[in-house]
Amino acid sequence: MIERADGGDEAALAAILAPAVATRCRAVRVWPQRAVRAESSCRSAAEAAALVGVPVERIGKSLVFLAEREERAERAFVVVAHGGARVPLEPLETLMKASVRPARAKEVRKITGYEVGAVPPFGHARLLPVYIDRVLLAHRLFWVSAGDARTMMEMTPRSLQLLTAGRPIVLHEKENPTGRESAAGSGKKDGK
Repeated sequence: MIERADGGDEAALAAILAPAVATRCRAVRVWPQRAVRAESSCRSAAEAAALVGVPVERIGKSLVFLAEREERAERAFVVVAHGGARVPLEPLETLMKASVRPARAKEVRKITGYEVGAVPPFGHARLLPVYIDRVLLAHRLFWVSAGDARTMMEMTPRSLQLLTAGRPIVLHEKENPTGRESAAGSGKKDGK
């Protein structure tokens, strides 16, 4: 690791985080527990987990999807899933009441302002709805991108929800840690 900043030192954290991410933290008055910047890229969840020394399930990956509605233009949204998850489309389609597809790399850059593999859960080029995997929220602490492929930040579930205004969802029924159903987990199979 090249740089590291711990919670409580807002100036040091802001220096490591992407500017829009730091701006959001400052506006909401909620900061990550800590942040790290590596020498090399950690675009995959496995690389990020190795960098910060946690299981891949404690890495949150921010994925951009588009809901395609016939009567309107596509609507972009972000899903923050645990790093070991393959995100099924079926619960997202149920949630959005529309056909859903992953955004292409060029679309991700245009929509969020970030490259694939570096998308943070907040601080996007435009305000996007955010949905957070309940499995990720079951962890006391987890790591997410801080806005570039070399930078990660450690968050609590509460901090992530405050910064994103994110809505918890169940992506895989068998992984529902609360035993309750969400709009995205409306009893349908996960498509595996």
